Amino acid sequence: MLPLPLTLAKARRLWHEDFAAQCATTPLQLRSRTHKPRVLNDGTVREAYTERYFVQPKAAPSTTKDLMTDLVFMSVRALERQNREAGFSFDQHGTDAAPEVPAIAVNCKQLGKRRTLSSRTIRTHIDLLLKLGAITRKAWHGTRADFELWINPKYLWNTPEMPGENDLDRLQIGSILQGEPTKFPLSVAFETLEQGKLELSHVDKLLPHEATAPELATQATLTGNTGPQQDPEPPCLTPETASAGARHLSRAQRREKAPAAPTAPQTGPTRAQKQFVMSLWAYARQHLYADVAFDEQQHAKAQNAIWFGVFNAFRDGLTEREYGLYHQQALERVDLVADWLKRNPGRFLPAPYAEIVKGRGYFDRENTQGFVKTEEWLAAKMVRRHEYHVATTLRRAGAEMRGWRLKTASKRVLALTASQLYQKHLKKVQALRDPRALDKFYLIAAGGKS
Repeated sequence: MLPLPLTLAKARRLWHEDFAAQCATTPLQLRSRTHKPRVLNDGTVREAYTERYFVQPKAAPSTTKDLMTDLVFMSVRALERQNREAGFSFDQHGTDAAPEVPAIAVNCKQLGKRRTLSSRTIRTHIDLLLKLGAITRKAWHGTRADFELWINPKYLWNTPEMPGENDLDRLQIGSILQGEPTKFPLSVAFETLEQGKLELSHVDKLLPHEATAPELATQATLTGNTGPQQDPEPPCLTPETASAGARHLSRAQRREKAPAAPTAPQTGPTRAQKQFVMSLWAYARQHLYADVAFDEQQHAKAQNAIWFGVFNAFRDGLTEREYGLYHQQALERVDLVADWLKRNPGRFLPAPYAEIVKGRGYFDRENTQGFVKTEEWLAAKMVRRHEYHVATTLRRAGAEMRGWRLKTASKRVLALTASQLYQKHLKKVQALRDPRALDKFYLIAAGGKS
């Protein structure tokens, strides 16, 4: 059985430290640099001379190092997926059985797209990594088909020659994995507080002296009632109201005196809430996890992570329309993350739900560097968008007003009076709801420049 995998940060750090150590073992190379004669500022002439110095060459180019970083990340993910297969038990961790390194199936086109390299360069880098020992084995399956690579196990888990992890950390991780694999329920039904109340067993909360009749129910209700209550007496009507009758009451008074309709407790999420969660996960899976395969159980975990982490289980008390606006903003935040991944092809997103450590999933609210971070990105984008609208509106207003005064504007603008043109642009600036933009518009209307 496979041991516990390393975190992505630790696996990357081990590879970088190993690469730096291999670069330090390479022999120094002597270089020379010839300087031409030149005249200094004080008028003296410096003769030509040759400078000799030693440099420390690299064991491989920087692109090879970056490519190996991607392969290490893919191997750690493959090891995590293999650990989740049926029949795996963490109780067998530390046995004498030799673990087998999982193979990763890639191709030159996929790797070249990440690093903007050609297929020939990818093959050259793989040969260099084989010589360095970072890749232990490869299996080619043709020129265009996928090929398999096996990474050195010291970048995947703690080997015997490496210092082991802290015993306390291992015990904490083991308790999390064995006792509670994830903090979210596996059902896509999205457990709510009301459902938890309905599952509570009936408890006898009456005191002995209060149970006067055996036929009275002695069970707690959802409203907090601990037993049967005596029906309240009807309110006594004043002589005026009694003589007037219900027919002479106003509509507001009849509505106040009408008994309130009993509201049934919410037993589960609404249809709109389910659609918000499922549509957000479908959109995020298409744009952020297109290269990752999820089974039915993992889909349920991801949707539960979005239910609790992104929408906070719909406990904020917003209306359906407000949740709809928030859902549109969440989709826009996914687009921001997709654009960030395109600009940084070597970066990876964590799993959408917590796999080993609680709160480390990408959609977890506790993960401050996860999807929660995109709220700041969206706020900054909205500020830039507003500033662009303000600048465009003021620039158009200034151009038309200046053209109207100089009689160089279009016929449509010249057909308006000065007051009509002023009111037209004033409404557009007021729609921006920005006092600074309104002050600049007044300055432009007076003939100045903002």
